[in-house]
Amino acid sequence: MIGYSMEGGAYAEFIAIEAGRVALKPKSANHIEAASLALVAQPAMLMLDRAGVRKGRTVLIQGAGRALGSVAVQVAHQRKATVIGASSARSLEPVKAYRADRVLDSVLTTRW
Repeated sequence: MIGYSMEGGAYAEFIAIEAGRVALKPKSANHIEAASLALVAQPAMLMLDRAGVRKGRTVLIQGAGRALGSVAVQVAHQRKATVIGASSARSLEPVKAYRADRVLDSVLTTRW
């Protein structure tokens, strides 16, 4: 299982946490992959919680094709927010697959 808490936490064999903050390890991931997922999922979820991302809100996620950004896109989508994912051109298709409502090529859109 993986989980996180707004109060912080620790790497431990056991932890008391709200059931809504825990997920089973994906069957397609090995233990090493699942452990690394927790390391990027925690700051992504913390960022979205602190920003108040929820249904009816629009969020722009820079680096949406990277590790933390990809999790943020998926969680924001799950919360029914409108998600705009900005990433390099080579990551645009994966960002769409993560369920971003719109994708932006961050190289093209940042040239003034």
